[in-house]
Amino acid sequence: MFSSKDSWLSDYDSVVQLGARIGTKIRERDEHERGTLHRNRLDTSVERMVADYQKRLQSLKASLHKLSTSRNLSELEYEKRKGMLQELSDKYRQLETAKSRGWAPSYQAVDVDGWGGGPGVGQRLSAEEVRMQQQAIIAEQDQGLDQLSQALRRQREVGLVIQDEVVDQNLLIDDIQHGAEVANTKVRSQTRRIAEVRRKDSCRCTCLLWTIIVVLFILILIVVFVKYDGRPGY
Repeated sequence: MFSSKDSWLSDYDSVVQLGARIGTKIRERDEHERGTLHRNRLDTSVERMVADYQKRLQSLKASLHKLSTSRNLSELEYEKRKGMLQELSDKYRQLETAKSRGWAPSYQAVDVDGWGGGPGVGQRLSAEEVRMQQQAIIAEQDQGLDQLSQALRRQREVGLVIQDEVVDQNLLIDDIQHGAEVANTKVRSQTRRIAEVRRKDSCRCTCLLWTIIVVLFILILIVVFVKYDGRPGY
């Protein structure tokens, strides 16, 4: 159970009571013909009260968020108060509809000590109204499930597209890797060939150089022998 000194619960009770007053005011308004002075005054009053209801509801939501972030509430209490706020939000939508269409729903408060209706605040719903609310809730749940199903289907389609793209990219990467390996092999082969050619060229140049040296040496000897062979001896 919540503490009676909890200001959030006091504010919640005031919103519940305001909702009940709005319902009463709407029923009073609908007893008068449209276009009459009294009807117009009641319309203005209902508009102002519904706007005040929305403002207080937003304030309650902000206060609950602040309490949850400051860790002043247990998880169970937080979830329970979220349910209470959801009930007020549902009533707000009903009041908005009633404000425009001229049908005021009976207002039932949420028990702050549990999940049922609390005595002493608001009015009990008739069987027909309960049935209509249940049908509206079921319709909203079905719509939410349909939207969730569509979102999951879209996510699945996106996932399949991403999977196909990943497969294509992996194949492309494999092709690039294979091409790189082939190119690397060719580069190594060409490098070995170039080294072999350089080695052979170096050997050829060395052999040619020595051949020239030997030939020149032989020519020098021949010249010397010829030169001294033709002179008279001493």
